[in-house]
Amino acid sequence: MSGSVGRAPAWHSLLIGGLDVGSKPRSRSEWEQRFSFWQRPASDTEEAKIETASRRIKRALENDQAVRQLDWTIIPQGSYRNNTNVRLESDVDFCVRLNSAFFFEGPPNFTLQHAGLYPLAFSFGDFKQAIASALIAEYGNMAVDVGEKAIHLNKDDMGRVSADVVPAFTFHRYSTANTVLGPPRIECSGIAFELPISRRIINFPEQHYANGCAKNDRTHRRFKRVVRILKRLRNHMLDNTGVPPPVRDAASRARSFLIESLVFNCPDAVFNSDSIYENVCEVLHYLNDVFNPPFRRSLLAIPESQYWTEVNGIKKLFELNQAWSQNDAASFVVGALAYMEA
Repeated sequence: MSGSVGRAPAWHSLLIGGLDVGSKPRSRSEWEQRFSFWQRPASDTEEAKIETASRRIKRALENDQAVRQLDWTIIPQGSYRNNTNVRLESDVDFCVRLNSAFFFEGPPNFTLQHAGLYPLAFSFGDFKQAIASALIAEYGNMAVDVGEKAIHLNKDDMGRVSADVVPAFTFHRYSTANTVLGPPRIECSGIAFELPISRRIINFPEQHYANGCAKNDRTHRRFKRVVRILKRLRNHMLDNTGVPPPVRDAASRARSFLIESLVFNCPDAVFNSDSIYENVCEVLHYLNDVFNPPFRRSLLAIPESQYWTEVNGIKKLFELNQAWSQNDAASFVVGALAYMEA
């Protein structure tokens, strides 16, 4: 059961190990106790859930005559894959990447021929429809919802986890440096997919997973613990009806992916305490100093956060086309510190 269950009515308290998880802690010791509970993964069976869902999706694709002839790979992604999920009811996310089809970015006038590629006989929309048809054949019409981004698989009667399947092409970004020795080199590879409004989304789930694990190892497993705590703190701020509206609004705009990326960009040294409460406070105070510096910067100085990336280490965290802003991040940090009175 998740630790963020909302504010309990006066006549009822949810107790787990003697801890009332529906109330707001009132002291450092109470926050330490709460964080000791919140730092845990949502379940001990994440890997089993991922593997079970992945096997059934793979079976669906292999049973489809058209799809099984293509070269594709199923890539687990999202909070379950990265072990930062906090709500048991959250979906398991997968990408089905077509390995032989590419979206790419490169220097001006860069063409398919420069990359040694050739035009496809089908569109990205055709590939997505083929994946959807294969999943409908396996799960049934009522269990499959085709959205703009993902194909959602609802839970079945046996209570298995629901899943989101994102069809994607392989993505290559080529160097913009001129070379006389041959075509530009590939700088990075990931996945990309198109939305109906002709907008292309580029992600790097494999790099995200590798960098998150490396950060977790360097911080003695504290990185992902702090991420889970801050996600649950965000949920608690939203569920507690006694929280002032501006603080709740700030929490509502702090997406889980943003929270994980903010914690990732904190120096490893802020995770050095044996106290989980101290680690959370150090992270929040570091972030607060970045967004709300205690001294006046030169108007020409570039804020440190402008250089921050997502956990994948490739995409800038605060690019113009992101679903969040630096103000969203700063407001959440200030609201979290106020909520904790830290």
